[in-house]
Amino acid sequence: MPPRPDPGYHGPVAWGQVPTIVVTVVLAVLTGTVYNNRRFDDVNLRFDDVNRRFDDVHCRIDDLRADMNARFAEVNARLTQVETRLTELREDFREVRALLQQAIRARVGGGVGACHVSPEAALPCVARSCPGTRRPLRTHVRAGLGPASCAGAGNGTG
Repeated sequence: MPPRPDPGYHGPVAWGQVPTIVVTVVLAVLTGTVYNNRRFDDVNLRFDDVNRRFDDVHCRIDDLRADMNARFAEVNARLTQVETRLTELREDFREVRALLQQAIRARVGGGVGACHVSPEAALPCVARSCPGTRRPLRTHVRAGLGPASCAGAGNGTG
């Protein structure tokens, strides 16, 4: 049995088929190039769109940052006002305390009642107890007993 020829081989190509093959290949290359360029253009447009969106987000972030800085500045200004008012109130309370100390000294009489008001203490000693009776001085002042009730109570002043 003679060998059979290869079923995929049909012999040499005729010259009439060469231009058809060349034109087909050239058209395929041109079509691929044009289509690929369109794809690149689409990708570039998408990148441009994404860049625009990022720019918008950055602008919004900058606006928010500016708003927050303005609000922080406003809060800082308000806190400064509050601190100023607190300082004024502190000074007013010191003045009132000094006036109250003077009024208590004037009512008590100054000499024997020195145990009732301490000039070096920040507040009058109405919250302390009288050394002899261990009763709060507040009761002495309210009851109108004054320094005399404390004088003979064994505190060494009377």
